[in-house]
This record gives sequence, structure tokens and C-alpha cells, in this order.
Amino acid sequence: MDERLVTLARFEWLMQANLARCRLAACGIEAFMPDQYTASLCWHYAKALGGIRLQVSSEDAEDARAILEEIPEPNGEPILTDHEQAADRALRAAVFGVLLAPLELYALWLLLPVFRWEGPLGARERRNIVAAAVLIALPFLPALLAFAARR
Repeated sequence: MDERLVTLARFEWLMQANLARCRLAACGIEAFMPDQYTASLCWHYAKALGGIRLQVSSEDAEDARAILEEIPEPNGEPILTDHEQAADRALRAAVFGVLLAPLELYALWLLLPVFRWEGPLGARERRNIVAAAVLIALPFLPALLAFAARR
């Protein structure tokens, strides 16, 4: 029985290496990261060491490579696009901006890229963008109504 360890991959970030190790552990393959503690204490040394090594026994190497090469399936939660994440973030900032005025400016800043988006918008994105715009305009509504009443 060969107990030699084989380096499968090298990762720049500890989180990436831990995710790969967890994927292997979920499939019943024991993996080791000899640089784990060095990278967690002195993260800037990870690059100098050549990355964080992920190692398995030589008899599990072929199966482990196959597991790491396959794309993981989503676990039921939808994977949001950049546009959906930006719309959600703008809505959250606008909701909290009702309580804290500086967040209104942040929500407005988050909504500015919406005007440059190309392609169709999903129903969820559209709803979040409209809701954020309404919440941003809400504090200015009394001033707008007073201005309109004077005219």
C-alpha cells in the first residue's frame, strides 16, 4: 500500500483550498493541506510558498482529480447574476436609507449602473429597481409636493 501524498492543486486563497478539501471530504476522500496554518497566520506568505497545497494519497489521486474537475451543481438556491446582485443591494441600501439618510446616496450610486445595462431585465430585477427608486425618492416627496403646490 502506497502512503505517498500527491499534490492535486495549489490555491492562492485559503478559502478556495478549504472548499476543495470539503468537496473531497464529502465524497469520502481524505485531503491534507500542509500549508494551511502558515497561510492562515501569514496570508501574504501563501504566494511566496507557491500557493496552498491540497494533497491526497496517491491511490485516491485519480478520483480526487475527477471530483475537482467536475462543476458542482447548485444546491437549490438560485445563483444571482451581477445585475440581480446589484439590484438587491440597491434595494437593501434604499430600505435602510429610509432610516439613515447617507445610505440614500449609496443606494442612488448603486442604481446608476442600471442605466448602462444591456439586455433584458428579469422581473425580480425590475421590481427591486423600481422599489429602490421609490424608496430613494420618498424623502424628497414632501418637498416636491410643496414645490408643485406653489406653481
